[in-house]
Amino acid sequence: MSGDPAGITLMIVDDHQVVRHGLSSMLATIPGMRVVAEADHGMAALAAYEMHRPAVVLMDWHMPVMNGLDCLKALLAKWPDARVIMLSVYDGAGDVHGAISAGAAGYLLKSFEADELITAIRTVQGGGRHLEGAARAAFTAQEGAAPLTVREREILGLVVAGRANKEIAAALRLADITVRMHLTRIFSKLQVADRTQAVTKAIRMGLHHL
Repeated sequence: MSGDPAGITLMIVDDHQVVRHGLSSMLATIPGMRVVAEADHGMAALAAYEMHRPAVVLMDWHMPVMNGLDCLKALLAKWPDARVIMLSVYDGAGDVHGAISAGAAGYLLKSFEADELITAIRTVQGGGRHLEGAARAAFTAQEGAAPLTVREREILGLVVAGRANKEIAAALRLADITVRMHLTRIFSKLQVADRTQAVTKAIRMGLHHL
């Protein structure tokens, strides 16, 4: 727990053993930090958290069985005071906003420097929030943008997948004109002129991945 006399206790959740070992070895050299548990997917992380109650969890986003975002939600539903830093290779606004909205206290790209990770851990353990530079910029941009509706995100996802308007209409059981109207609103919200620009921006913002 955060009040552990041995310092800040940590749990590392990542499906790659090399990543877990690397983080654990690095953190073992930091005075006042101690890795007490590791897990390779979300379900295992929930069980490990219940047993060890670490002060801070370092959570990979993309994992089998249960991904990091679903694990984060389940973790906070049972332990609302849990402090989680999400780790990802994506810095898109959709990913960052999704993690923070779900209750993550931090968000770091996996290309982080050791000093930034240590700062993030201490900040989050102390009750603050830490976003890596690119993630912070993406989050700020997303906060200021008009949000897409659930239907608009569905349609945008199909556009990213390369579907034509008629295919989108058939898949979602909509009229062609309705799809065109949604696309017009999507283009306006994303501030783009056409489908190609919409796909590029959606991927860059993390709203959808190829």
